[in-house]
This record gives sequence, C-alpha cells and structure tokens, in this order.
Amino acid sequence: MEFIIDNEVIKGHDKYLLIMNLISNPSVDVSTNQDFQRAYSGYYFPAQVKQSFKDFYFKYMQECRSSHPSFGEVLQHIYTHTGDVHYSFASKLLHTLDPDSPVLDRHVLRVLGFQRMDGQYIKADDPAFQRKKDADASKRIAYYCSVFDAVVSEYSKYENEPFMQKAIARFDALSPVYKIVPYTKKVDMLLFRLRNERGVSVLDYLYELQ
Repeated sequence: MEFIIDNEVIKGHDKYLLIMNLISNPSVDVSTNQDFQRAYSGYYFPAQVKQSFKDFYFKYMQECRSSHPSFGEVLQHIYTHTGDVHYSFASKLLHTLDPDSPVLDRHVLRVLGFQRMDGQYIKADDPAFQRKKDADASKRIAYYCSVFDAVVSEYSKYENEPFMQKAIARFDALSPVYKIVPYTKKVDMLLFRLRNERGVSVLDYLYELQ
C-alpha cells in the first residue's frame, strides 16, 4: 500500500498550525478569540454548521482546557446539548487540546477498515453503527468510544511500521515546518488523502505483514 504524498495531503495546513499555535497560548480565550474561531471554522467546520453550535462548541472547548475530559465525556456533553452524536466534532475538539489524540472522520474510518472489521471491533451491521435518528444514542456513543480507543491503539502500532515511517519522512520533506505537526495529525492527513481510493484498507495491509 502506498500513501499519496502531495500538496493535497497538507491542504489547509496554515489554518491548522494557527489553531495549534493559538490554543497553546494560555492567554488566548478560544470562546471569544476571532482569529482562532475563524481558522478553526475554516479548517474543521462545513459551511452548514450554525453559529449557535459554534458558540456552544468554542465555549465548551475553553472550559475543557482546565477540566481535561475524556473522549466519551466530550461526546456525551455535545450530545446532551445538541441531541446528535457528533463523534467527529468531539474528536477534533479533543485533538486540539491534546495533539496526541486522534481525529475521527468517516472517510478515515473507512480507510482504516472499521466498517468491515469483526472480532475486537463492532461490526458495521450492529445497530450502534447506524446513523439513524431512532438509533439508541447510548449504544452509538459506546460504539464510537470503542472506535476511538481502537484508533488510538492502531496509530500506536503504525508508528513503528516501516511503511508509516517512510510516509512520515516523505510528509516532513514537503517543508521543514511540517515536522512540528503532531504524529497523530500526520496520520490523519495521510489517511484522509486516500478518501477517494476505493478498496483501500490500512488494516488489511498490516494484517498482510503479520
């Protein structure tokens, strides 16, 4: 399996680096800082996200800087406020506060092969996986918490794999500034770049190496 390493893989990197630079400054209040919110919205939020949600989200992110919640706690809090299981937005909030925390995205999860996994992963035909309004929210929250933990584990395994080390080295070679991008975000960017490649599964590739 080959990663695609080109300018597309680091699209929007300037906004990402600004986000991480501002969040690292304790004096920056992300609930009010317009530079942060503009960069974050442009990088992570689709155009249809309402301002009322953004206001709630950034206020909660500021609160989380001192409370250090788990992924499950963030996911539950957002669900309590919105009535939707926003697993991707929850993971992005947590990654912004903790760069070692992975970002969950439906395209990345597909490339990772989660929709076809069995055994230690919940099967794709499990009701908890279905994105339906009548699905049991507690099951969906539990499912995505399981996915989050599994992704953390998988990313840890990748770090010592030659195919990932080679990809990271090629990523860093695009520009010296990219070396400061956290490992988990680099993996996310590399996997997201494969979103249009059908039949690609990183997990399948790793199993072939065993």
